[in-house]
Amino acid sequence: MTEIASKAGLIARFCAHINRGPEKLEEALAAVSDDSLRTMLEQAYQEASRPTRFLSDRYTSPSPAFEQGYHLLSKILDADVIDPIEFFRNRLRVPDPAAMTFIMMRRYWQTQGACEYDDEGQLTHFDYDPDNITEHTVSVITGDYISFSRIARYGYSMAGIGQLVTRTGEQWRGQGHGTALVRAFEAECEKMAQARGEQMKTYLVESEGDAQRFWAKMGYRWVVNSRYYQPPIDWDYETGERRFDEVPELLMIKVVGQPDSQSIDSQLLRDTVRATYLDWYIPIKASPIAREKIEAYVFDKLYADFEDSIENYGDTVPLSLPPKYQG
Repeated sequence: MTEIASKAGLIARFCAHINRGPEKLEEALAAVSDDSLRTMLEQAYQEASRPTRFLSDRYTSPSPAFEQGYHLLSKILDADVIDPIEFFRNRLRVPDPAAMTFIMMRRYWQTQGACEYDDEGQLTHFDYDPDNITEHTVSVITGDYISFSRIARYGYSMAGIGQLVTRTGEQWRGQGHGTALVRAFEAECEKMAQARGEQMKTYLVESEGDAQRFWAKMGYRWVVNSRYYQPPIDWDYETGERRFDEVPELLMIKVVGQPDSQSIDSQLLRDTVRATYLDWYIPIKASPIAREKIEAYVFDKLYADFEDSIENYGDTVPLSLPPKYQG
């Protein structure tokens, strides 16, 4: 038997034992007579079971890695808050990648072999093959880089964060995956602004429930006493009739260069919300008549109500820790 065949046999024996359950680790190690190989297999298994090394990058095409990221989104988010996969694929199909304003990023780990995991991220099948590096997603974030040129405020920009998810298994909690991915998202936005000759001014997130604590930790602040609504997310493109009602959300803002700021310039806040509404909630595929009706509903009703809620503050609007955080 050749050395390579002997090594392959030992690897197969180790995998066969360990895949009966993690309690079989000692038995699996005893089945490998080569000391050096035994050490490599144990290290690879421990890293596959409890990953410690992670990477982050941005999806730039509807690749298999993207499919894995969308699967994580769809498993964690309710069906009524996530668009169909084809919507995401189309947003990633841009002839010039440099012009892409949609941002979808992942944080992931790698294994030396085709290891398999359940939806919570628990290892269900161990494989060892250093020539076959496999990637596994732990967190995904989506959002948009939004130029203020859309509202005739040239030279400035913002970004809105749409979704952030992390695998739900106990081993992933409190490990900083969400924090690392938000920082990577913000760094990507800064890079995009520099490439476009624009200056990043704000980040926006429509926050709910317990997530407010996380966003507060990341430097995002509640616009005090503001009335902010997420506009309807689906419309009849011919008539302009809404298929869903608007939803009240807690508006949280991060001022670039001023983390934990206690106030924001009133005009900058107005520009941030107006640009977000225009970019996220006015469908470009609507007919001219429908678009006019949709814009009237979004801006004359919802945006106007938001402006009314901050009108008494004057030139600066107070920012604060969100109610959930204070509680």
